[in-house]
Amino acid sequence: MSSSGYSMHEWSIAEAVCRAAVELAKARGAKRIVELRVRVGELAQLDLRILREALGVLAEDSILQGARIEVEVERAEMRCNKCGYRCGMAELLSTLISSTPEIVDEDGARDLPLHYYPGLIYALGRCPRCGSRDFEVRGGRSVEIERVVVER
Repeated sequence: MSSSGYSMHEWSIAEAVCRAAVELAKARGAKRIVELRVRVGELAQLDLRILREALGVLAEDSILQGARIEVEVERAEMRCNKCGYRCGMAELLSTLISSTPEIVDEDGARDLPLHYYPGLIYALGRCPRCGSRDFEVRGGRSVEIERVVVER
């Protein structure tokens, strides 16, 4: 199956994950990988269903074939530097939805900029409790290989 059925973003992430896992396993003298666990931050804005499918396709005909592949979500947490309030992304997003105007794209479609939110989180987000823009986001930003189990 070709990559044409997948989002190119998820496909490229899956390729990078598989390449790194295979290189690590080969460096350890492994015959095959039996388990691969990947942690995906919720701010990475990846479609996990597509990512899982892409990982499965890329595993075929490699030392990853037949491996148990797990994809886990790492939740992001916001901590306000002004009042100390902590919340998850859903609550932080609610402040965006109530305070951000719609964007009209070149085709005239109206949309909230939720897709752009991870990159603009500090410009658009605010503390749900005190309204401050002085906050930090802890975790939930990256894609990491958490575990590779090999067979030698």
